[in-house]
Amino acid sequence: MNRSIDIIDVATKWALFLFPIGLVTVKHWASGFFIILALLGLFSLRKNLSFVKLQREEKVVILLFALLFFSFLLSATVNGWESHHVRHIEDETRFLLFAPLYLLIRRVDGAMKYLVQGSVLGIFVTFGVATYEVFELGFSRASGAYGPLRIGPIVCVMVFVVINGLQLMGNSRLWRSMLLISIPLGLYASYLSVTRTSYVLVILLFIVTILMQLNTKRLKAMMLVSLVLITH
Repeated sequence: MNRSIDIIDVATKWALFLFPIGLVTVKHWASGFFIILALLGLFSLRKNLSFVKLQREEKVVILLFALLFFSFLLSATVNGWESHHVRHIEDETRFLLFAPLYLLIRRVDGAMKYLVQGSVLGIFVTFGVATYEVFELGFSRASGAYGPLRIGPIVCVMVFVVINGLQLMGNSRLWRSMLLISIPLGLYASYLSVTRTSYVLVILLFIVTILMQLNTKRLKAMMLVSLVLITH
């Protein structure tokens, strides 16, 4: 069992590292890695349930995500299942998978560090695509693979993850330097999307960043996973 858990840990770290890199620039990249992480979380729960000791705030957030999914099912059942319900059920399932995904990331040592490092590289990639589209191709705003309404808010979340992951870089001058450089590049890429949602989200995320400094490490991890999940 320990060998299986070790393999899960390594796979989780690599999946978290790769997840943000093509998040808004390669179609189906996010969905593919989200499914991989969700499956790893479910398999990890099946192999080892002893680490599941939830705090009150964790139970509340997991319950809320579960209720979001079941409220969708209730609404679809009451109003009659239609084509748009079928199309959106895959998106709604992500809320049900929050629990195994969060518990997996909480259990694996150093998992958040890999997500932060992947987000740094993801910002560089997104910045490159955004500037190329606007200044070389002549687009009125950056679009990425999914359009400006996705690229702006998602790169904002990556900046948020990076800002809150500074302490995880330890004494590595290279990663700390890359992290600090990526923050303004990410904000500029968001600006190139020219979406009001991005501008409002920047303000909200900085408020959340301040609030996170007053809470527990588990709550920090939970909020990071929640934001990544919601913007997926």
